[in-house]
Amino acid sequence: MIKIRSKLILGLISGLFGELAIMSSNYLFVKFGLVKNSLHSMSRQVLNCRKWVFRSTKNDVWLSHIISTFFCTTGGILITYLLSFNKRSHILKGFLLGTFGGIIPYLFSYFKVVKDLKTSLSKIMCFFSHGFFGLTVAVVIKFLGETNRSANPPTR
Repeated sequence: MIKIRSKLILGLISGLFGELAIMSSNYLFVKFGLVKNSLHSMSRQVLNCRKWVFRSTKNDVWLSHIISTFFCTTGGILITYLLSFNKRSHILKGFLLGTFGGIIPYLFSYFKVVKDLKTSLSKIMCFFSHGFFGLTVAVVIKFLGETNRSANPPTR
């Protein structure tokens, strides 16, 4: 199996896998009626709040994907760097860091940029999907990241 040494590349890859996980979980939450809007439509609401963005119907679709991809890859890089300090409880820390990242949509809702997080079920599902994002990022880091061998030098 290929092991990745660069934390930046590992963060980008894990962030993209995490984005895939959070988008699919949001799609399922919308499909089952647990939340009204997905992450993609919430990103579109953030775009509609900004007057300086030149938009057309085509740009709305691509810009909302770019915004969600930016947040997910940035979160993946951040979690990768934070988990690189200590390898203990890797999966649990990833889940907790991802859940902590669920505060961002809550703040958007608080400042009335996003309209979906009014009910407590929507808030819980938001934190759960972000926790699932952090869990996915941690699993990708665990399997693709190179272990630190300098802590245990080989014995002769």
